[in-house]
Amino acid sequence: MRKVAVIVLGVLSAWLTPPANAQLSRQVVELVDGPDGIPRRVLFLLPNRPVGAVLLFPGGSGVIGIGVAGFINRDDNFLVRSRELWRSETYAVALPDVAANVSLLGHRSEVEFADIQAGILARLRVLAGAVPIFLVGTSQGSIGAMNLAARLPPGRIAGLVLTSTVTRASGAGETVFDAHPEQVLVPTLIVNHDADTCRIAPPGDAAKIVAALTGAPRKDILAISAQSPLRDGPCSPFGPHGFLNIEGSTVRRITAWMRQIAP
Repeated sequence: MRKVAVIVLGVLSAWLTPPANAQLSRQVVELVDGPDGIPRRVLFLLPNRPVGAVLLFPGGSGVIGIGVAGFINRDDNFLVRSRELWRSETYAVALPDVAANVSLLGHRSEVEFADIQAGILARLRVLAGAVPIFLVGTSQGSIGAMNLAARLPPGRIAGLVLTSTVTRASGAGETVFDAHPEQVLVPTLIVNHDADTCRIAPPGDAAKIVAALTGAPRKDILAISAQSPLRDGPCSPFGPHGFLNIEGSTVRRITAWMRQIAP
């Protein structure tokens, strides 16, 4: 039986300013055991009446350093930075950390990774209730989101969102095409910034992702063009690759799509 340890439960204060109509939320940090018996710390952000839920797959190494009280040591990634914005759109959020600071690079397309994330998804379902759940990945994390979506039985999730997706070879040795896109059976949104110059995630490859999603009933591309300054390397989260300075509008456009898929 999968074990879950609740570490802290309390009222959440915003990292990024939510809209005035945002509902008060709870913050829950839990240790969720994987099928390997190793606990992983997960941050859950829970609106009072969520309209849906998102399981987030950050990029890079996947190491974000969630503390026992919910403090995050590495919050530069787009999905980590924007975690409160998803909650402010009344979506419950699950943000997992890795076990023992072990990098996920090169391992997100593996079946073991999907099995671990499936357990976190199950816990999100318990906490969020009977609402539609979407998987949302960014950069290297999109590989993991695709992998889980490809392996889940029908009916477990409402859709899949891939942002700044890795489609070209890198030192990690895997791309989104290694995660069995042909097995994905849910609506999928592909989000890119037109100015993203990351070599391993070119926006022009969105059409190739669409072509690979042969089983998905709906495949949409969302091209973002709003100005996003580049403050670091092209694959850094601090630029168009990470939707810098346009996190709010990007999240709102994604959640608008989600509401079309699951009103």
